[in-house]
Amino acid sequence: MIHVPFKDPKKSAKHLEMRQLVRAGTFYGVFKHVHDGGPHYRNDPQVLLWIDHPGAAFRWLLEAYLERNRRGANTKVAITDLRRLLRDLDETPPEWVKDKKIRRSHRRRLLMRDRAYYSKYWPDLKPSDRVIMPDGKKKYCL
Repeated sequence: MIHVPFKDPKKSAKHLEMRQLVRAGTFYGVFKHVHDGGPHYRNDPQVLLWIDHPGAAFRWLLEAYLERNRRGANTKVAITDLRRLLRDLDETPPEWVKDKKIRRSHRRRLLMRDRAYYSKYWPDLKPSDRVIMPDGKKKYCL
């Protein structure tokens, strides 16, 4: 999953702890498979959120990989691949990325996963196992 605690993908990546940055790598594999025309994962809820905005999804993933690289992981192959993919894609994010309620919901979910790490960024938030999805319904966040 790509967590969206901020509108800016670079700022979001800087605030994520390493486990979440690694999980972005899993989403990268899934999303790239779908983008390349692969038959699997097309109905995955996370893929459906980004499927019409591949440039934006790859931009978020690139920022996650760049942040992992800054923290010492060797992600140069993925970074090169993502930069190549982004050459011809529009990076306009989906409208739901601008929704404050959704971003706050993502912050709460992150806080639930690692309170010690995320409470320094969002000390006033209470954790939640529910995430508001772009369709307005509350669903479990994968």
